[in-house]
Amino acid sequence: MMKRTVWPMAALCLAVWMLLAQHLNAQSANREFGIRFNSLNGFDLVYKKEKSETKWRRYRLGASNFQYQRNDSINKNWQVNLELAVGCETRERIADRAVFYHGFEPRVGFSFYSNAYSKQTIISPGIGYVLGFLYDLSPRAWVGIEAIPAVYSTFTLEKYGESSTAFNNAGFSLNSLAIAIAYRF
Repeated sequence: MMKRTVWPMAALCLAVWMLLAQHLNAQSANREFGIRFNSLNGFDLVYKKEKSETKWRRYRLGASNFQYQRNDSINKNWQVNLELAVGCETRERIADRAVFYHGFEPRVGFSFYSNAYSKQTIISPGIGYVLGFLYDLSPRAWVGIEAIPAVYSTFTLEKYGESSTAFNNAGFSLNSLAIAIAYRF
């Protein structure tokens, strides 16, 4: 049975993301830092920086499906999926406390899987279009819902002992809805 190790990896990703966010922030602009969930297996850390009244730059680091299994000293399995996206969004206020936002978000995903017999590395570049709504809970916090339909390509390298195979494909993802909460500073 696979043993999930989400929390240590989540803490590590959060620490790295906070260092990146500290480096990216500018004192003159509004910034937001939040977390986004689209399943119980993973999460995304999101950092947004205001460029103008309606334009924002967004940075997203996603992590999902952390698994590790060790049956004995030879049979060890592990898997991890990471995604990095940098995009922009345009915001339109639709009510006093509600905002609709949308924009392009290029991304690249990395997946790694290993067991006693094979190793697999997947690189998946793509471009998505963010569609979301946020609701201001206070001047400093909001909660929202978003989806990112995307087109992507997948490049896979598999190693079985001494032999290797590589293949690629392309696809379209409607991406499930995600729930987000963020802090404004």
